[in-house]
Amino acid sequence: MKCLWCGEEVERTQPILSFLLGANRKCICVNCEQPFLQLKQQPTCLECGRLMTKVEVCPDCQKWHQVKEAVLLKNTALYAYDEAGRKFMELFKFVGDTRVTALVIKELRRELLGYQKKGYVLCPLPSSEASLRKREFETIPFLLKQCRVPTVSLLEHIGKGKKQSEKTRQERLQLKQPFRIKEGVVIPKKVLLVDDVYTTGATLHLAAKVLTQMGVEEVESLTLFR
Repeated sequence: MKCLWCGEEVERTQPILSFLLGANRKCICVNCEQPFLQLKQQPTCLECGRLMTKVEVCPDCQKWHQVKEAVLLKNTALYAYDEAGRKFMELFKFVGDTRVTALVIKELRRELLGYQKKGYVLCPLPSSEASLRKREFETIPFLLKQCRVPTVSLLEHIGKGKKQSEKTRQERLQLKQPFRIKEGVVIPKKVLLVDDVYTTGATLHLAAKVLTQMGVEEVESLTLFR
């Protein structure tokens, strides 16, 4: 058996912590169980969670303060979006190998439960139709299902055109409102938006904007990577 992450042969005598997160854990060797740089103990931006040399507001977030009518929100990221993070997203989101989610479920579930205790309703950020046609599954709802936490789908994606991953930074920042509130949903007081990667923050800010316009009092976000 070969490790999904490093490709090395896993010795039969090597302990595999499959009992923690089910059968998917068997595809990862013990040397690869924590390949990501955790941001919790690192200096990060006070608003978006970006890795910094010291705790302060990063230049990207300072620019958001200058955007007219922007709804600002605090984002918490679990891991740095470095080479390991990009490899994870490639395998999970674009190759469709969902087994790699075993690497993040434990920490993600811990964070989600913490927000739930503070009264936040967990809301996955929906994918566009173009993304769904290519991947054939919703990545964030899949992750949240693996975490075994209750969620509420408040938003639907109505954006058209290129996928976010195919856009330049400037195109992302000029993104028009791609979300709307689903009909018939009950508007909660506090919402935690959940997404995979915080890049420019455009989609999360726009999602926060439509939620606050509909009466949500507090909106924060949680992403795997920043």
